Amino acid sequence: MITVFRDINLIDGTGEVARPNSTVIVENDKIREIASSPWRGPADIDIDGRGKSLLPGLMDMHVHLNIPMNPYETGKTDCERDERSIARSALHALDNSRDFIAHGVTTVRDVGSHGHGIFAVKHLIEAGRAVGPRIYACGNAIAMTGGHCLFLGIAADGPDEVRKQARIEMRAGAEILKFMASGAAAEAGESPYDIQLTEEEMRAGVIEAKGRKKTTAAHAVNPESIINAVRAGVDSIEHGVLVNEEALQLMLKHKTHLVPTIWVFQMLAAHGAHGTEQWVMDETKKRVRTHLEMVSRARELGIQVAVGTDSALPVNQAESVFWEIEWLMHCGYSNLEAIKAATLNCAELLEIDDRVGSIEVGKSADILIVDGDPSRSIRDLKKTVLVLRNGVVVAKDGRVVDPGNRLIVDPYNPPSGPVPDLRRGV
Repeated sequence: MITVFRDINLIDGTGEVARPNSTVIVENDKIREIASSPWRGPADIDIDGRGKSLLPGLMDMHVHLNIPMNPYETGKTDCERDERSIARSALHALDNSRDFIAHGVTTVRDVGSHGHGIFAVKHLIEAGRAVGPRIYACGNAIAMTGGHCLFLGIAADGPDEVRKQARIEMRAGAEILKFMASGAAAEAGESPYDIQLTEEEMRAGVIEAKGRKKTTAAHAVNPESIINAVRAGVDSIEHGVLVNEEALQLMLKHKTHLVPTIWVFQMLAAHGAHGTEQWVMDETKKRVRTHLEMVSRARELGIQVAVGTDSALPVNQAESVFWEIEWLMHCGYSNLEAIKAATLNCAELLEIDDRVGSIEVGKSADILIVDGDPSRSIRDLKKTVLVLRNGVVVAKDGRVVDPGNRLIVDPYNPPSGPVPDLRRGV
């Protein structure tokens, strides 16, 4: 199967300038050729790209697809696990996955789920039985007893318990590990200045992950927790709202990525969350300016920033990826830099940049087609025309295209094999 996109504006995700009037050829699931001249060979699908732009599929490095409910609806965030809540959260994850792919997000990193249902959702998507992005999931995040967001994690105290829980999550299917290094402002009775998992505890988990070539992330809001996580060897700091110059310099030295999730803190400062104490809300409102200044400073230093939204539907929507990109631009990023932060930088964080993250020959055909030119007007990113994942169209005009390979059995014309003849009864 050869698909040709002709006369299209190419934004390749590397940060390089857009290339108008380009030709991109996809063969099966791979990008076969990129040219400035017309394609002379055969084509099964021929698409006129005039007035449109072609980009890599967007990525979101901080999501929670597998969430059982809006935790702020009743003021409870310690949702107990049972068979019903785990099943419900997996069903939510399937629905949330469709929202992401409809918005052009072809890869996500799920950094905390309600049980292990996320791995079943990932399997269904990879098998072509459901539509959604490529999912890299940690399963349960690892926190201390009484730690941050335990309804999306599991408690472990001391290096040995962290090491064991890391092994349990990887055995279940985790491709990344997430550690809770600090508190935040999302839960009543919790402070963003809390220090939670220690450097030694996180290091034990990091060693387990690296031993199996997995990546790691740490929820860390205050400077001490960030320094603990960086020294422990984590690959990315999530949020980093109160980071100081010392912590930024250490991140630069260790080549630690930053996933700032700007949008969610702006939302929290503007609207609050049920059950959050007023003093925490007041502190959050003071911190959001510092957060923006920190992201600008990270850019100046050359720290690799990757887009993450903290989307946990229905708390905030899949489309917050567009708002996160715009907040990066508010911090000084150009259109192309912000797009790179939502594509190639994410792939590098996941260590899959040899396969996805940019439009380059030989890479998987994860492609977003939009009307207009996001290199000039970033809001054109929302004008979705087509979304391809592995060369297959999965969304069109903002609507999901359901898979065509589901097994549909006609009981009166059953397939060959041990299937009962329903006409004969039993």
